[in-house]
Amino acid sequence: MLVALLTLSFSLSAADASLSLTGEWAGTWTDSRPQYSKSGGPFTCSAKEKSPGVWTCVFALGKGRSWTVELKGTERDGKLVFGGTVDLGDTQGLYTWSGELTRDGFTGKYDGPGEVGTFAMKKR
Repeated sequence: MLVALLTLSFSLSAADASLSLTGEWAGTWTDSRPQYSKSGGPFTCSAKEKSPGVWTCVFALGKGRSWTVELKGTERDGKLVFGGTVDLGDTQGLYTWSGELTRDGFTGKYDGPGEVGTFAMKKR
C-alpha cells in the first residue's frame, strides 16, 4: 500500500510540474522541400528564462552559425506552445514558425526565405 501511495504521489507531482524551455537542447533540422531531399543536420538550443513564459534562446547550426531570439510560450493542453515571426537579420531574413514543448521534447516547423522545414530536439 505504501509503495502504491508513493507511486501515485510521484505521478501526480510529475504531471503537475510546469514545462520549461530552460536548458540545453540538441537534435536535428530538416529541410522539407522535395528538391533538397529532406537535407538537414545538427541543431542545438541554449535557453535561459528571461521572465515567466519568456526565454532568450541561442539556436546554432554546427559551430559556424547561431542566432539569438526571444521566445514566448503559452501553456495549452499540457504543452508549451510557441509561434510567430522571428527576424534573423540581413543574412537569413524573416521566418515564421510554430513549435511546442512537451515532456517528450521541443519540436517545430519553420518557413523562411528559400527554406521550409522542421526541427526536433531533446534536452541534453
